[in-house]
Amino acid sequence: MRERLVVIDDQISPTLVQRLCGKKIETWRIEDGACVPDRSPIHTRSHGTVCAALAGEFLPEMELVGISTGGNGGAQVENVCAALEWCLQDGAAVVCMSMGVTCGLGLERMEAAVRALNQAGCRIFCASSNDGKLTFPAAYPWTVGVQFDPAAQGVAQVDPRWGCDVAVGPFSSRVLDGLAR
Repeated sequence: MRERLVVIDDQISPTLVQRLCGKKIETWRIEDGACVPDRSPIHTRSHGTVCAALAGEFLPEMELVGISTGGNGGAQVENVCAALEWCLQDGAAVVCMSMGVTCGLGLERMEAAVRALNQAGCRIFCASSNDGKLTFPAAYPWTVGVQFDPAAQGVAQVDPRWGCDVAVGPFSSRVLDGLAR
């Protein structure tokens, strides 16, 4: 079985991911509600590119896959749901999403996709709001909600009642050092 780590985010530049972490990434994008191979020459330092490069750095043994759901953090919920459903069909072992929504109404499709991924044995890590807002899918009990906390020392477990399970403090990284140059 392939051990695939799928990063779902805005735009992901395969060229920059490889330059930053030394790993190739298979890239897909959501187009008209379907996940299709992404062969566009994106060379932007987007949020998704940085997240994918960090995933490649810290989990080098996993095959890296990126799904772009839309530009500049403006992904539609339908696109995120299509990406999650593709992860279920593809058999992703780990899904990392640094995006979510703070209104939990009308998210039945997202909830069903995330629950099905969990039931299939996929580990799902989702961004929680850094300012304390309840965020989905991070708030679902079958995901691990992660937030940045500059006061945290390394990785700290937090009270999950508010949709966040883990706080991550400042850390060093070859990828982040490369971006600073």
